[in-house]
Amino acid sequence: MAINTVYPKFSNECSLLYELILEKMTMFFDKYVPVNIARTRVINQVNKEFKCIVDSGIAGLYFLITKAFDDAYVDRTEIITYGSSNGAVIPNLLELTGVGVGKRIQGIFAEQPIYFPELFYGLKPGHLEPNPSCIRISEKAYHRVIRCIGELLKGSENYSDISLGDLYDKSVLTGMGLYISECDELMLSDLESLIGYRHSCIPTYDTDTMEIFYYGAYNSFDNNDGDYSFNVKLPLIDCRTKRKIYEVEPVSLEDISKAISSTVMKNDIYLDNKYFKEDYLYECIKNTDIERFESLSYLCVKEQIFPRVHIDSLVEICWQMAYYQVHFIRRKKL
Repeated sequence: MAINTVYPKFSNECSLLYELILEKMTMFFDKYVPVNIARTRVINQVNKEFKCIVDSGIAGLYFLITKAFDDAYVDRTEIITYGSSNGAVIPNLLELTGVGVGKRIQGIFAEQPIYFPELFYGLKPGHLEPNPSCIRISEKAYHRVIRCIGELLKGSENYSDISLGDLYDKSVLTGMGLYISECDELMLSDLESLIGYRHSCIPTYDTDTMEIFYYGAYNSFDNNDGDYSFNVKLPLIDCRTKRKIYEVEPVSLEDISKAISSTVMKNDIYLDNKYFKEDYLYECIKNTDIERFESLSYLCVKEQIFPRVHIDSLVEICWQMAYYQVHFIRRKKL
């Protein structure tokens, strides 16, 4: 647990959190869980994660952030999440993650999983990190969320113990275990609102959109050839990362994810065909090898080996933003 962190506590916080989970369960199953995945498997996983949250003493924190996002009407297109939280079921169910929920759920419950909730909550009971997720949201949503957090905190049991300075001060938020920040870049929500076309309708593959990544024709790339004369803007990809994606000549989203992962690694570990944290920890999770899980997790942090679910989620956002611009805003300046 974080040092000098005072987590918000609410009367009956475990029951309050579970009520929110139950409220969202029907929509979650109808919208994101395919029929080939048994509901009992998902429910068992939810209960397992809920116990971990309760044992970690942060049910109040989860209740606070979920209720604040609900009251502020935050949409998934306004959210970018970091770390391994996207690979756990409850953050996806509680709508604390960005777009691509269906893909992540299929990846968690596939016959051969590619995402693992254990990356987020570990193999030890009560081992969950103290923050639900590192979350960036649109500037408009951020201001709404901060106001809602301020109101909700008034009903907390330890209101007087929380350092309630300016909630726009990041140190005040982190002092409560809240890792939320605003994103001043172009967001998926901006494009969806501007164009009036739902992001959920965007296909998972499109030749014209893939060519943008294949030729590196975005973020002021110096290329004035044909269809690439318009300005495509994508967040979260710097010049070095863009160059790496261009070098691998991607033909799939997985190629883009691998390129990004290899860019952030400290060493060329990907040369052994290991690109993601899941690659290293799979056997530990499969065999419940807690000691090796802990040591390899430390190695991954040291070598900056990121979770696949984290990178795939960022790629999903960039893919959808590129699709909007390629098909709806050609040769027009945003």
